[in-house]
Amino acid sequence: MQGSQGRPYTVSIQIKPIGKPVWAQVKEACAGQLASLQELLEGRFPKALAELFTAKGSGLFPAPQEIVFRCSCPDWAYMCKHVAAVLFGIGARLDEDPGLFFVLRKVKMEDLISQAVRDKSEKLLKQAKKKTARVIDDADLGDVFGIDLSPAAEGATTEVETTPPKTATRSRRRAPAKKPRKGQAGK
Repeated sequence: MQGSQGRPYTVSIQIKPIGKPVWAQVKEACAGQLASLQELLEGRFPKALAELFTAKGSGLFPAPQEIVFRCSCPDWAYMCKHVAAVLFGIGARLDEDPGLFFVLRKVKMEDLISQAVRDKSEKLLKQAKKKTARVIDDADLGDVFGIDLSPAAEGATTEVETTPPKTATRSRRRAPAKKPRKGQAGK
């Protein structure tokens, strides 16, 4: 930034990387949030993850003690107007590309996505192994189709005994064929 002097001031902002325990908590919390992570991949800040990402001390946003500002201007304030302007510019960039939060905190967004996909896959596989009430038990299957499914003895011929399923019968009569009108015969 350039101040009143001829030479521009140098502003540096250092942000500490996110700690491994905090990053592990963020990944765990995002496990069931695949739709929100899709938004993040599309370059939008997911509203569903806003609280998680901005949580003080446990989100992607750095806490004040994790940020160090320096400016070469003669202002004695900890955060001079030059630092404030740079932070404003960083905020505008983060609005445009939320993926930069990961760059700032030195973590990979892909790790977050991979962990969420892995967790979702494991959950689906566990659910696939469970027997639900929608599955017909083998013992009931014969009754459904009116057949005997008992195992045949070795060497014996297999016969399937069928009983017709009980259905309501209706007598249907055919309507008599219509006679052609005079003058329409042969058409």
